[in-house]
Amino acid sequence: MLVVEAKEERRPVESYEGVGSVGYGFFLEALKTIKDSALIERAFQQVFRRKPTLSEKYHIASAYEENKKIWGIRLRNPKFVKWIQQAINRTLGKNVVAVDGIFGYQTVVGIMAAQKALGLKPTGVLDQVTFEKFKDVMGAAAITTGEGTFFEKKRAQNFWLWVVVGGIVLAGAVYLVTRSKE
Repeated sequence: MLVVEAKEERRPVESYEGVGSVGYGFFLEALKTIKDSALIERAFQQVFRRKPTLSEKYHIASAYEENKKIWGIRLRNPKFVKWIQQAINRTLGKNVVAVDGIFGYQTVVGIMAAQKALGLKPTGVLDQVTFEKFKDVMGAAAITTGEGTFFEKKRAQNFWLWVVVGGIVLAGAVYLVTRSKE
């Protein structure tokens, strides 16, 4: 019998009373969570050689989603992900993470272990500090996009965004001033 946690009580899925789209969505989310939980547990055991606690599983799942928000489509680039995985393995001094170019829970757990080894807070999120430490470990300038590192490119994009927004505001102000003179 499949058991799903809801708040602090446990009840079998068959007795869940939310029939319809809400109940079905709840059931599908529970199945996805169970599948992800098994994947997270396997990845954690490969790296740390023990079972993760429930809060560690939740933290890893959250870090995975946070990495997707920060890096977006870059995590679909196998070269970039392989570079991250190689940096993790080099930091830890052993092959802990498979260098397969797929960003998954194993990579997030590897980032946590590498952050711990580097003396950083083990969040599992590949932030700028961790990225810079990985660059030092790899002895390379960085994974580049042609115009510079990911973070340099983001700064340039933000600059041009403000230039465009400023131009639009200025054009609107000029329009209002000329219109009021008529």
